[in-house]
Order: sequence, then C-alpha cells, then structure tokens
Amino acid sequence: MILGSATPSFETYYQAQQGDIELVELTKRYKNAKLPKFEIVDLNETAENFSEKLLDKISQTLQKNEQVILILNRKAFSNLLKCKDCGNIPTCPNCSISLNYYKYDNRLKCHYCGYEKRFNNTCDECGGHKMRQIGAGTEKIEEELAGLFPSARIVRVDSESIKTKQNYEKVYNDFKNHKYDIMLGTQIIAKGLHFSNVTLVGVINADIILNFPDFRASEKTFQLLTQASGRAGRGEKDGEVIIQTFNEENDVIKKTIESDYEGYYKNEMIMRKMLNYPPFGRIVILVISAAEENLVKEKAQILREEIIRNVNTVMELTSNDFISDAFKSPIYKINGKYRYQIFFKFERGKILKIKKIIKKCVGKFREMEKKVRVTIDVDPVNMM
Repeated sequence: MILGSATPSFETYYQAQQGDIELVELTKRYKNAKLPKFEIVDLNETAENFSEKLLDKISQTLQKNEQVILILNRKAFSNLLKCKDCGNIPTCPNCSISLNYYKYDNRLKCHYCGYEKRFNNTCDECGGHKMRQIGAGTEKIEEELAGLFPSARIVRVDSESIKTKQNYEKVYNDFKNHKYDIMLGTQIIAKGLHFSNVTLVGVINADIILNFPDFRASEKTFQLLTQASGRAGRGEKDGEVIIQTFNEENDVIKKTIESDYEGYYKNEMIMRKMLNYPPFGRIVILVISAAEENLVKEKAQILREEIIRNVNTVMELTSNDFISDAFKSPIYKINGKYRYQIFFKFERGKILKIKKIIKKCVGKFREMEKKVRVTIDVDPVNMM
C-alpha cells in the first residue's frame, strides 16, 4: 500500500520518522513549477468578506484570462439568523445547534440531523420581522461575487450544489476547459485538483477550523491552507495565494506561507509530547447518549465510576494519564439525543489494557441500560 500526501497527518509522519513506515519525499513540484507567492490580509481591517487586496488580485487575474479558486469552508448563505428585536436565534428542535439559512430555496436547515423548515422572516419567539443574517457561507459569497464581477462565469462547489459524482466530474471538466472563470467552494476543492490555468487562490476566512475545540484544529487548518495554496501555479504560469485571517500572527498561518511542513510538525510535536497527546499518548472518547436528559447524565457518571474502579484494580495511573469527569458534549444534543462524553488519555503502552477494560465495562453497561447508547472512539478524528 502506498500513502501519498503533501500534508500527511502528524501521527502518520511520526510513524515514518520512527521507521515504522518507509518515507519517500518529493522535494520539488511537478515539472519544477515554482511555489506560489503568498500574501496575508488582516480581516480586522475590513468589515467586508472581500478585502481590497483580494478584489484587486481577482480583477487582475480575470483580465489576463486566467482562472481563480476561492475557498470558504462553510456552506449555506449564512450560518445563523438572529432576531433584532428579542435576540432569538432559530435552532434545530432535535439538536443544540443553530439552523443555517439557505437563500436559494429560502429554507433553514440543520447540518447534523437534516431537519429543515421554510423561512418566512418571522421570529418564532416574538413574532418580529427583523431577522439579521450572521456569518457568510459559500452561497452568500457566490452572490457577492456575481455583483462584484458581473461578467465572470462562476461555479459553486459544495455538498449542496454538487449532489452526485457525475455532477462533480462535469464541473471539473467544465472548469478545466475554461467554461468558468471562478470556482468557489468548501474544502472539497482544496485537494487533488489540477488546473494549469489557475494562477490565484483566495482563502476567504482561514480561521473557521482553527477555532474548533479539537487538539488537531491547528493541524487541520495547516493542511487545508497548504493544500488550497497548492492549486495555484501548477502549470507554467506563476501562482499567487491570498489568505484572509483575523490571526495573522498565528504560527499556523506563518508556517503555511513559509511552506514549512517540517518546522510546523516539530513545533506541534513539542506541544503534544508535553501534553501526552497522540502520537505520544493515546486518546479514547466515550459518547453516552439518550433521549432523556437526566438519565444520560446519571448513567454517564455511573459508567465512569465503574471504569475507574476497574482501572485502579489492574494498573497505577501516572501524571501522564487522565480520566475526565462525565461532561456535556460540545454539541450537546443531536437528532433528539442528549450527549455526554468521558475523555481518557493514557501512555501508549497502556492502551491495550485500557481498551480491554473499557470494552468490558461498556459491554456490561449495554446489557443493563437499553435506553442509553454508548460509542467508543479511539484516537478520534472528530472531538465534537
């Protein structure tokens, strides 16, 4: 098996460094193409989604009959609505999360359970009609682009606009054949695409993933920005990348524009070793969910106590080991189920014993508690 990436996960790269995986490195771009030139734009200095710098670069690129890729890792028109009269934010009745507004079919939708309803510009709480749109998604950016560049041919690529493999292949080929001037999309257009006429990549907001409650958030941001920038200047023409951010001093942004994967990897490994995060330690997350709020809280605490009792009988915990209290998940309710988590962090050498104990305790728990669901996630990719 061959694993190939310009931005391998840090755990995988660590395995290669340790000799567990053979490492082969390509130090130059295909056909010795130059790396793109980077520019950082501080979003604190503009109230708009597009800075003057990015607009100027788009205009110059289109005038040269070259193509542009713009990336915003958030679909919909706006990510939430807020009533100006009472402050109410429409939320999903099944999940503890705000509904996203889609202008093209005038609906509010939940990205977790699929719930949706028609938007009639009326607040469910006070009956007011002053609903403010907060946050921009790809649909809104597409509308703004059409107003700013009326003669440009624009295609939007996200999971709402592209439903099938055939749709995706058609859009890919049409853009490759220059039937469109600007491709706008989420992270699905950041990797693996080769367009020799794309000379400008713009990242509308680099901070969206960076602020997630996940120890891999900065790594995922680095991967996205690096992969996105790799779409520019893949042919004979030089490429440029404009990254818009509220955090221009962040190390992730700096290492991206320096194309310094190795440097960022080393910095991140120092932090992870100190905190005993993967690849040095191992993480297990239990998610306990049920339709009854009080029940899930009570049962999560009981399960935690049982696991701790079993752990203490077979091993001695050190300062590198950690078992959290049962706590509400970052997204507390999904599809009508309330959710609690228990977070485990252990030294690598203990993981087999810990997994065995957890599976044993969870197995007994499942036999007794039919109204409560428990999932086990080892080294989770998603911490939500």
